[in-house]
Amino acid sequence: MQDYIINRPVKVGRTLYKSGTESFNPKKVAALVANGALSETTAAAAPPLDPAAAFAEAVAKLDPAHKDHFTNDGEPELKALAAVGLKLKAAERSALWADYQAATAGNA
Repeated sequence: MQDYIINRPVKVGRTLYKSGTESFNPKKVAALVANGALSETTAAAAPPLDPAAAFAEAVAKLDPAHKDHFTNDGEPELKALAAVGLKLKAAERSALWADYQAATAGNA
């Protein structure tokens, strides 16, 4: 077992882990480490971003005028988010987008 930092919500086995650190079998989570969902803990490891902060950071890197960055419904494209380092499923993106819009509604 090895300790990992949870960078964004992940499902390991039947359990959903949202944040913090957890111990996992390295062989079982290698793909999650490779895609950035988990980071190995080290003395110099940076604290993980919470999912909303990671999403806001990724959206800030997108160009609203670029047709490939947003869907016809106005949500960020999954491929565009992945290109700036945030890999999500559609349901995760939609939930984070709704939260992002609610949080930034007063800032428009």
